[in-house]
Amino acid sequence: MSQKSYQYSSMPETSHGRMICCTCGKRIKDGRYRVRERPDEYVTWHEECCADDPMWETIRRNSEREEARRQRFIQAVRVFKEEWGVDDLDHYLPEDLE
Repeated sequence: MSQKSYQYSSMPETSHGRMICCTCGKRIKDGRYRVRERPDEYVTWHEECCADDPMWETIRRNSEREEARRQRFIQAVRVFKEEWGVDDLDHYLPEDLE
């Protein structure tokens, strides 16, 4: 990764280095964060501490698009089950919708 490249991730799924925000100095315990790898360390920021980074808006839009697609898929599975009487599609539905 080049020195000016950022990765975007979230806790607790992943962590990089000490997980101390270089802007506010607080530990990153949860939520989304940005990280840059340097030769000797990982530099991390809370999402809130680098909110002006346009990539956060791109990530938010992508997430919304994926959620909308997931909801359309769930609806299509429901319709298919109802029309065809197929019960072995339940693994495609969230548990609370089965």
